[in-house]
Amino acid sequence: MKKLLIFNFIIAMVVILIACGNDSTNTESASPSDEENQDNDKVVLSFGHSVSENNIYQTAALKFKEKVDEYSNGSVEIEVYPGGQLGSSKAMLEGVQNGSIDGVYSSLAYFENLTPVLTGLQMPFLIEDFNIEEKVATSDLAKDALEELEEYNLKGFEIVPTGFRYIGNNERPINSTEDLGDLKLRASEGGIQMEMYEALGASPTPMAFDEVYTSMQTGALNGLDMYLDSYITDNFGEGTDYINETPVNTWPAVITLGLEKFNSLSEDQQKAIEKAAKETQGFMFEEAEKIEVKAKEELQDMGIEFTPSMDMDELRESMEPIYDEYAEKHPIVEEMIEYIYEISDFN
Repeated sequence: MKKLLIFNFIIAMVVILIACGNDSTNTESASPSDEENQDNDKVVLSFGHSVSENNIYQTAALKFKEKVDEYSNGSVEIEVYPGGQLGSSKAMLEGVQNGSIDGVYSSLAYFENLTPVLTGLQMPFLIEDFNIEEKVATSDLAKDALEELEEYNLKGFEIVPTGFRYIGNNERPINSTEDLGDLKLRASEGGIQMEMYEALGASPTPMAFDEVYTSMQTGALNGLDMYLDSYITDNFGEGTDYINETPVNTWPAVITLGLEKFNSLSEDQQKAIEKAAKETQGFMFEEAEKIEVKAKEELQDMGIEFTPSMDMDELRESMEPIYDEYAEKHPIVEEMIEYIYEISDFN
Protein backbone atom coordinates (compact mmCIF):
# COMPACT_ATOMS: atom_id res chain seq x y z
CA MET A 1 0.00 0.00 0.00
CA LYS A 2 2.80 2.33 0.95
CA LYS A 3 4.57 1.62 -2.34
CA LEU A 4 1.36 2.33 -4.23
CA LEU A 5 0.98 5.72 -2.53
CA ILE A 6 4.56 6.65 -3.39
CA PHE A 7 4.02 5.60 -7.01
CA ASN A 8 0.85 7.69 -7.27
CA PHE A 9 2.65 10.68 -5.76
CA ILE A 10 5.45 10.41 -8.32
CA ILE A 11 2.93 10.19 -11.21
CA ALA A 12 1.12 13.29 -9.91
CA MET A 13 4.36 15.27 -9.72
CA VAL A 14 5.29 14.31 -13.29
CA VAL A 15 1.88 15.49 -14.55
CA ILE A 16 2.27 18.81 -12.71
CA LEU A 17 5.76 19.37 -14.12
CA ILE A 18 4.59 18.63 -17.67
CA ALA A 19 1.66 21.03 -17.27
CA CYS A 20 3.98 23.77 -15.98
CA GLY A 21 6.29 23.15 -18.91
CA ASN A 22 3.42 23.53 -21.36
CA ASP A 23 2.29 26.78 -19.71
CA SER A 24 5.84 28.13 -19.95
CA THR A 25 6.08 27.18 -23.62
CA ASN A 26 2.71 28.82 -24.38
CA THR A 27 3.75 31.99 -22.55
CA GLU A 28 7.05 32.20 -24.41
CA SER A 29 5.45 31.59 -27.81
CA ALA A 30 2.88 34.32 -27.18
CA SER A 31 5.50 37.05 -27.17
CA PRO A 32 6.49 36.90 -30.87
CA SER A 33 2.81 36.76 -31.76
CA ASP A 34 2.21 39.95 -29.80
CA GLU A 35 5.15 41.60 -31.55
CA GLU A 36 3.77 40.50 -34.92
CA ASN A 37 0.40 42.05 -34.10
CA GLN A 38 2.16 45.28 -33.17
CA ASP A 39 4.04 45.25 -36.49
CA ASN A 40 0.77 44.67 -38.31
CA ASP A 41 -0.53 47.95 -36.84
CA LYS A 42 2.27 49.90 -38.57
CA VAL A 43 1.45 51.48 -41.93
CA VAL A 44 4.28 51.31 -44.48
CA LEU A 45 3.99 53.79 -47.35
CA SER A 46 6.02 53.51 -50.56
CA PHE A 47 7.42 56.91 -51.54
CA GLY A 48 9.39 57.33 -54.75
CA HIS A 49 11.37 59.96 -56.60
CA SER A 50 13.30 59.91 -59.87
CA VAL A 51 16.78 61.13 -58.95
CA SER A 52 19.88 59.69 -57.29
CA GLU A 53 20.43 59.01 -53.59
CA ASN A 54 22.97 61.86 -53.40
CA ASN A 55 20.54 64.42 -54.76
CA ILE A 56 18.70 67.17 -52.90
CA TYR A 57 15.49 65.21 -53.54
CA GLN A 58 16.79 62.41 -51.32
CA THR A 59 17.70 64.93 -48.60
CA ALA A 60 14.08 66.06 -48.50
CA ALA A 61 12.65 62.54 -48.76
CA LEU A 62 14.74 61.29 -45.83
CA LYS A 63 13.83 64.31 -43.71
CA PHE A 64 10.15 63.62 -44.43
CA LYS A 65 10.64 59.94 -43.49
CA GLU A 66 12.38 60.93 -40.24
CA LYS A 67 9.68 63.38 -39.21
CA VAL A 68 6.78 61.06 -40.08
CA ASP A 69 8.34 58.38 -37.89
CA GLU A 70 8.81 60.89 -35.06
CA TYR A 71 5.34 62.44 -35.14
CA SER A 72 3.45 59.20 -35.73
CA ASN A 73 5.32 57.48 -32.88
CA GLY A 74 6.46 54.86 -35.35
CA SER A 75 2.96 53.95 -36.54
CA VAL A 76 3.72 55.17 -40.08
CA GLU A 77 6.89 54.29 -41.98
CA ILE A 78 7.87 56.06 -45.20
CA GLU A 79 9.81 53.64 -47.40
CA VAL A 80 11.86 55.79 -49.78
CA TYR A 81 12.62 54.52 -53.30
CA PRO A 82 15.11 56.87 -55.03
CA GLY A 83 16.52 56.79 -58.54
CA GLY A 84 13.32 55.93 -60.39
CA GLN A 85 13.06 52.48 -58.80
CA LEU A 86 9.27 52.77 -59.00
CA GLY A 87 9.30 54.22 -62.51
CA SER A 88 9.66 57.63 -64.15
CA SER A 89 8.18 60.70 -62.42
CA LYS A 90 5.23 60.60 -64.79
CA ALA A 91 4.65 56.87 -64.17
CA MET A 92 4.96 57.29 -60.39
CA LEU A 93 2.43 60.10 -60.34
CA GLU A 94 0.02 57.92 -62.29
CA GLY A 95 0.75 55.07 -59.86
CA VAL A 96 -0.14 57.27 -56.90
CA GLN A 97 -3.40 58.21 -58.60
CA ASN A 98 -4.42 54.60 -59.18
CA GLY A 99 -3.14 53.36 -55.82
CA SER A 100 -0.30 51.10 -56.99
CA ILE A 101 2.18 53.47 -55.29
CA ASP A 102 1.45 55.30 -52.04
CA GLY A 103 3.41 58.51 -52.54
CA VAL A 104 5.76 60.44 -54.79
CA TYR A 105 8.09 63.40 -54.50
CA SER A 106 7.83 64.97 -57.94
CA SER A 107 8.56 68.31 -59.55
CA LEU A 108 5.69 70.61 -60.45
CA ALA A 109 6.28 69.97 -64.15
CA TYR A 110 4.63 66.56 -64.04
CA PHE A 111 1.46 67.91 -62.44
CA GLU A 112 1.05 70.13 -65.50
CA ASN A 113 -0.08 67.04 -67.40
CA LEU A 114 -3.10 66.98 -65.07
CA THR A 115 -3.76 70.62 -64.25
CA PRO A 116 -2.01 73.99 -64.79
CA VAL A 117 -2.83 75.13 -61.25
CA LEU A 118 0.77 74.92 -59.96
CA THR A 119 2.48 76.51 -62.96
CA GLY A 120 2.50 80.01 -61.45
CA LEU A 121 5.57 78.95 -59.46
CA GLN A 122 7.39 77.88 -62.62
CA MET A 123 7.04 80.97 -64.78
CA PRO A 124 10.42 81.54 -66.49
CA PHE A 125 12.58 84.33 -65.05
CA LEU A 126 9.83 85.49 -62.69
CA ILE A 127 11.13 84.35 -59.27
CA GLU A 128 14.70 85.50 -58.66
CA ASP A 129 15.57 84.29 -55.14
CA PHE A 130 14.68 81.83 -52.39
CA ASN A 131 12.98 84.46 -50.22
CA ILE A 132 10.41 85.18 -52.91
CA GLU A 133 9.97 81.48 -53.61
CA GLU A 134 9.33 80.76 -49.92
CA LYS A 135 6.71 83.53 -49.68
CA VAL A 136 4.88 82.08 -52.67
CA ALA A 137 5.23 78.42 -51.63
CA THR A 138 3.84 79.12 -48.15
CA SER A 139 1.06 81.47 -49.30
CA ASP A 140 -2.67 80.84 -49.19
CA LEU A 141 -2.56 80.70 -52.98
CA ALA A 142 -0.20 77.74 -52.80
CA LYS A 143 -2.53 75.98 -50.35
CA ASP A 144 -5.47 76.59 -52.67
CA ALA A 145 -3.50 75.18 -55.60
CA LEU A 146 -2.55 72.02 -53.67
CA GLU A 147 -6.16 71.47 -52.60
CA GLU A 148 -7.16 71.33 -56.26
CA LEU A 149 -5.02 68.20 -56.68
CA GLU A 150 -7.64 66.29 -54.71
CA GLU A 151 -9.79 66.32 -57.86
CA TYR A 152 -7.18 63.94 -59.30
CA ASN A 153 -7.05 61.61 -56.28
CA LEU A 154 -3.87 63.26 -55.03
CA LYS A 155 -3.12 64.77 -51.64
CA GLY A 156 -0.44 67.44 -52.03
CA PHE A 157 1.04 68.60 -48.73
CA GLU A 158 3.79 71.16 -49.30
CA ILE A 159 5.77 72.75 -52.12
CA VAL A 160 9.45 72.18 -51.35
CA PRO A 161 12.47 73.92 -52.95
CA THR A 162 15.07 72.02 -54.96
CA GLY A 163 17.02 75.05 -56.17
CA PHE A 164 16.96 77.31 -59.21
CA ARG A 165 17.57 75.94 -62.67
CA TYR A 166 20.51 77.21 -64.73
CA ILE A 167 21.27 76.56 -68.41
CA GLY A 168 24.38 74.48 -69.04
CA ASN A 169 25.77 73.29 -72.37
CA ASN A 170 28.85 71.84 -74.06
CA GLU A 171 28.99 74.11 -77.12
CA ARG A 172 29.65 77.72 -76.15
CA PRO A 173 29.34 80.33 -73.37
CA ILE A 174 25.90 81.93 -73.15
CA ASN A 175 25.98 85.67 -72.58
CA SER A 176 22.70 86.60 -74.28
CA THR A 177 19.65 84.88 -75.74
CA GLU A 178 21.29 85.07 -79.18
CA ASP A 179 23.88 82.56 -77.95
CA LEU A 180 21.15 79.96 -77.40
CA GLY A 181 20.82 79.83 -81.19
CA ASP A 182 20.29 76.29 -82.43
CA LEU A 183 21.37 74.58 -79.19
CA LYS A 184 19.54 71.30 -78.59
CA LEU A 185 18.37 71.77 -75.00
CA ARG A 186 16.38 69.27 -72.99
CA ALA A 187 12.89 70.25 -71.93
CA SER A 188 10.88 68.31 -69.40
CA GLU A 189 7.82 66.46 -70.62
CA GLY A 190 5.59 69.27 -69.36
CA GLY A 191 4.74 72.12 -71.72
CA ILE A 192 6.12 75.33 -70.22
CA GLN A 193 9.82 74.65 -70.90
CA MET A 194 9.11 73.88 -74.54
CA GLU A 195 7.39 77.24 -74.97
CA MET A 196 10.13 79.09 -73.09
CA TYR A 197 12.94 77.74 -75.27
CA GLU A 198 11.01 78.29 -78.46
CA ALA A 199 10.45 81.92 -77.42
CA LEU A 200 14.20 82.26 -76.79
CA GLY A 201 15.13 80.79 -80.20
CA ALA A 202 16.62 77.53 -78.95
CA SER A 203 15.74 74.00 -80.09
CA PRO A 204 13.98 72.26 -77.18
CA THR A 205 13.89 68.47 -77.05
CA PRO A 206 11.30 66.91 -74.72
CA MET A 207 12.90 64.08 -72.80
CA ALA A 208 12.43 62.04 -69.62
CA PHE A 209 14.91 62.78 -66.85
CA ASP A 210 16.52 59.32 -66.93
CA GLU A 211 17.44 59.71 -70.63
CA VAL A 212 19.31 63.01 -70.28
CA TYR A 213 22.76 61.80 -69.22
CA THR A 214 23.17 59.39 -72.13
CA SER A 215 21.84 61.97 -74.60
CA MET A 216 24.40 64.50 -73.37
CA GLN A 217 27.20 61.96 -73.88
CA THR A 218 26.08 60.94 -77.37
CA GLY A 219 25.44 64.47 -78.64
CA ALA A 220 21.70 64.06 -78.97
CA LEU A 221 21.57 67.02 -76.56
CA ASN A 222 23.87 70.02 -76.23
CA GLY A 223 22.61 70.97 -72.81
CA LEU A 224 19.81 71.45 -70.35
CA ASP A 225 18.64 73.68 -67.56
CA MET A 226 19.00 72.07 -64.16
CA TYR A 227 19.52 72.97 -60.53
CA LEU A 228 23.24 73.02 -59.69
CA ASP A 229 23.15 70.11 -57.25
CA SER A 230 21.89 67.82 -60.00
CA TYR A 231 24.80 68.73 -62.30
CA ILE A 232 26.95 66.99 -59.69
CA THR A 233 24.80 64.23 -58.18
CA ASP A 234 23.34 63.10 -61.52
CA ASN A 235 26.66 63.61 -63.36
CA PHE A 236 25.36 66.14 -65.86
CA GLY A 237 28.47 68.19 -65.15
CA GLU A 238 30.50 65.54 -67.00
CA GLY A 239 29.03 66.65 -70.32
CA THR A 240 28.85 70.37 -69.50
CA ASP A 241 31.48 73.05 -70.19
CA TYR A 242 29.49 76.24 -69.55
CA ILE A 243 26.74 77.30 -67.15
CA ASN A 244 25.00 80.66 -67.29
CA GLU A 245 24.12 82.22 -63.92
CA THR A 246 20.65 83.39 -64.95
CA PRO A 247 18.07 81.77 -62.65
CA VAL A 248 15.71 80.35 -65.27
CA ASN A 249 13.03 79.39 -62.78
CA THR A 250 12.39 77.59 -59.55
CA TRP A 251 11.60 73.92 -59.90
CA PRO A 252 10.13 72.87 -56.56
CA ALA A 253 8.73 69.44 -55.81
CA VAL A 254 5.52 68.45 -54.04
CA ILE A 255 5.25 65.91 -51.21
CA THR A 256 2.29 63.88 -52.44
CA LEU A 257 0.27 60.85 -51.33
CA GLY A 258 -2.72 59.20 -52.90
CA LEU A 259 -5.88 60.82 -51.54
CA GLU A 260 -7.60 57.48 -50.83
CA LYS A 261 -4.50 56.19 -49.04
CA PHE A 262 -4.29 59.33 -46.94
CA ASN A 263 -7.98 59.17 -46.05
CA SER A 264 -7.56 55.54 -44.93
CA LEU A 265 -5.16 56.60 -42.16
CA SER A 266 -6.19 57.51 -38.64
CA GLU A 267 -6.66 61.17 -37.76
CA ASP A 268 -3.48 61.14 -35.65
CA GLN A 269 -1.49 59.62 -38.51
CA GLN A 270 -2.83 62.22 -40.94
CA LYS A 271 -1.82 65.04 -38.60
CA ALA A 272 1.64 63.49 -38.19
CA ILE A 273 2.16 63.40 -41.96
CA GLU A 274 0.94 66.98 -42.42
CA LYS A 275 3.25 68.22 -39.65
CA ALA A 276 6.19 66.25 -41.05
CA ALA A 277 5.65 67.70 -44.54
CA LYS A 278 5.52 71.25 -43.18
CA GLU A 279 8.75 70.78 -41.24
CA THR A 280 10.43 69.23 -44.28
CA GLN A 281 9.51 72.30 -46.32
CA GLY A 282 11.00 74.64 -43.69
CA PHE A 283 14.15 72.54 -43.39
CA MET A 284 14.70 72.51 -47.14
CA PHE A 285 14.28 76.28 -47.46
CA GLU A 286 17.11 76.56 -44.92
CA GLU A 287 19.27 74.06 -46.80
CA ALA A 288 18.59 74.70 -50.50
CA GLU A 289 20.63 77.91 -50.83
CA LYS A 290 23.58 76.38 -48.94
CA ILE A 291 23.47 73.34 -51.23
CA GLU A 292 23.42 75.62 -54.29
CA VAL A 293 26.46 77.63 -53.15
CA LYS A 294 28.43 74.47 -52.41
CA ALA A 295 27.46 72.91 -55.76
CA LYS A 296 28.66 75.97 -57.68
CA GLU A 297 32.06 75.76 -56.00
CA GLU A 298 32.36 72.07 -56.87
CA LEU A 299 31.38 72.69 -60.49
CA GLN A 300 33.96 75.47 -60.80
CA ASP A 301 36.56 73.09 -59.38
CA MET A 302 35.59 70.67 -62.17
CA GLY A 303 36.59 73.35 -64.68
CA ILE A 304 33.10 74.44 -65.72
CA GLU A 305 32.95 78.11 -66.76
CA PHE A 306 30.16 80.25 -65.27
CA THR A 307 29.01 83.23 -67.33
CA PRO A 308 27.16 86.25 -65.84
CA SER A 309 23.40 86.46 -65.66
CA MET A 310 21.54 87.83 -68.67
CA ASP A 311 19.29 90.86 -68.34
CA MET A 312 16.32 89.63 -66.29
CA ASP A 313 14.06 92.57 -67.24
CA GLU A 314 14.51 91.81 -70.93
CA LEU A 315 13.91 88.11 -70.33
CA ARG A 316 10.71 88.79 -68.40
CA GLU A 317 9.50 91.05 -71.17
CA SER A 318 10.09 88.28 -73.72
CA MET A 319 8.13 85.84 -71.52
CA GLU A 320 5.03 88.04 -71.11
CA PRO A 321 3.04 86.15 -73.78
CA ILE A 322 3.70 82.93 -71.81
CA TYR A 323 2.65 84.58 -68.52
CA ASP A 324 -0.56 85.76 -70.17
CA GLU A 325 -1.23 82.36 -71.73
CA TYR A 326 -0.91 80.51 -68.43
CA ALA A 327 -2.81 83.15 -66.48
CA GLU A 328 -5.78 82.43 -68.73
CA LYS A 329 -5.59 78.71 -67.96
CA HIS A 330 -6.48 79.03 -64.28
CA PRO A 331 -7.42 81.92 -61.95
CA ILE A 332 -4.97 80.73 -59.25
CA VAL A 333 -2.13 80.94 -61.78
CA GLU A 334 -3.15 84.48 -62.67
CA GLU A 335 -3.30 85.49 -58.98
CA MET A 336 0.06 83.86 -58.30
CA ILE A 337 1.79 85.73 -61.12
CA GLU A 338 0.29 88.99 -59.86
CA TYR A 339 1.39 88.16 -56.31
CA ILE A 340 4.98 87.52 -57.43
CA TYR A 341 5.09 90.89 -59.18
CA GLU A 342 3.68 92.48 -56.02
CA ILE A 343 6.37 91.14 -53.67
CA SER A 344 9.37 91.39 -56.02
CA ASP A 345 11.87 94.25 -56.33
CA PHE A 346 11.39 94.53 -60.08
CA ASN A 347 7.71 95.50 -59.67
